[in-house]
Amino acid sequence: MRPLFLLPALLLPLYAVAQQPPGQTPPPQGSNWQHVQALPPGAALHIKTSKHTLSCKFRSADADSLTCFHGKDMTVTRADVKSIKVSHRGRSALVGAAIGAASGAIVVQATDKPDDWMHGIAVLGAAVYLGALAAPIGALTDFTRSTVYKAP
Repeated sequence: MRPLFLLPALLLPLYAVAQQPPGQTPPPQGSNWQHVQALPPGAALHIKTSKHTLSCKFRSADADSLTCFHGKDMTVTRADVKSIKVSHRGRSALVGAAIGAASGAIVVQATDKPDDWMHGIAVLGAAVYLGALAAPIGALTDFTRSTVYKAP
């Protein structure tokens, strides 16, 4: 019965990820170039073109091209762009940590004996340990990045 008290603590990171800071709206999804033009300067982008893939910071966009910065200013023509995704490494790290923490707690809950007082500590320890291991994996893979533009 005690592990049920830990459930809100394990679900809290998922709830925090679902909330967005006030005043910020997510970029619209779809294949409209105006979505790219509406991006804030400095947004981390992952751009896939017909020739290569690049990661850079958004500078500006006009009707026919996009300018971003990665060591130097680079211009990519709209015709070459296959897709543009906005990076969310922080969000990916939080989701990865939440997944790792929940996995650790579930595994210990299923395998440990719940009748001793150390059970709660074991569940919490596994949740913290696996959450700490999974957070950098989430940040490095950036699996929650969102598509802003996809070529028709």
